[in-house]
Amino acid sequence: MIQKVLSIILIVFSFLAGAWAINDRFATLSYVKESDAATEMKLVKTLETFQKSSERKDLQNRYVFLTDQIMTMKILLRKNPGDVDLKQDIKDVDAERSKIKQILDSFK
Repeated sequence: MIQKVLSIILIVFSFLAGAWAINDRFATLSYVKESDAATEMKLVKTLETFQKSSERKDLQNRYVFLTDQIMTMKILLRKNPGDVDLKQDIKDVDAERSKIKQILDSFK
């Protein structure tokens, strides 16, 4: 009789230990899912930051290029002061450079 009672107690404890182990495994799985979600959010934020940084560098390079182009055109204008097309080109490039400057200022 005592053997049966001890056997039943042992079986109950075995079931409880099994349930506890399974529950612990699921808790770990939910932690991993939360950790994955946090990591994914960090990755998305990093990629967005990289994209903005890359876009800003491209705009800065374009701004420098347009500034160089204006300087070159001004040198040509000094050599050919009556060139109406060159004057218009300088105005067009300067307008584009101003737009890029406004976009760059909005990044700050």
